[in-house]
Amino acid sequence: MRRAAAKALGEIRTEDAKATLMAGLKDKDSRVRRAVYEALGQFREDDEAFEILGKAWREEKMYYAAGTAALAMGNSRHPRAFDTIVKGLDRPAHGNIITRNGLSALAELRDAKAIDLVKKYTRAGEPEWIRQAACNALGKLGDYLEDKRDDIRDILVLLLRDTNYRTKIGAIQGLGTMGDPKAIPELQKIQDQEPIGTFRRLARRTVKQIQEKVAERAKKVEQQAELDKLKDENKDLKARVAKLEGQVEKVLKKRR
Repeated sequence: MRRAAAKALGEIRTEDAKATLMAGLKDKDSRVRRAVYEALGQFREDDEAFEILGKAWREEKMYYAAGTAALAMGNSRHPRAFDTIVKGLDRPAHGNIITRNGLSALAELRDAKAIDLVKKYTRAGEPEWIRQAACNALGKLGDYLEDKRDDIRDILVLLLRDTNYRTKIGAIQGLGTMGDPKAIPELQKIQDQEPIGTFRRLARRTVKQIQEKVAERAKKVEQQAELDKLKDENKDLKARVAKLEGQVEKVLKKRR
């Protein structure tokens, strides 16, 4: 119930709602605190909410709650979020959850400067869970940053040949998240030639995912084009009405 209340308060996004959420920061249940952090992330570019999330990212003892604070900072798009998240990325945690969530949070900021930083966490020698998370984060960045898709695709395609199981899974997942049709030929190679069934099945699903994403984007472009057309027609109609009104006014003046 308390978690549901926190979520609702985050959707309201008023000062009173924020004050009520702050009271939940002292809750002994880390699941409630996680819900509070997530809700505070809905307060876009809010300094007070950001300070709370930054402190939780640095000091929260429960790792999953700290990870949620990072994701909330990413969602907040606060100007200081990038530097704050980066400073806490390498904090040790069970299952590397803090680093993993921090990488995902950087992707949510939709900032191109995160690409090179996230790429470093895909390299051999990093824990495999972190490498997988970094691949997924790159995929998110590629989805958000259309002009960077070629660069990110090149990174992920190279990782398709990695010998680490989770890294390869992450590379396939990242390409699916990015939704770049140029990646389909490489995925089809895995689908046709990979000896491990898990990779073949995932590649097959990812090709379908990309095709669906491309269709969805095309539909949005078409809808936007129709909306722009309606706006132009409306603008033209207003101009014609104004012209007619002017002509009517001139006729009425002559009759007077």
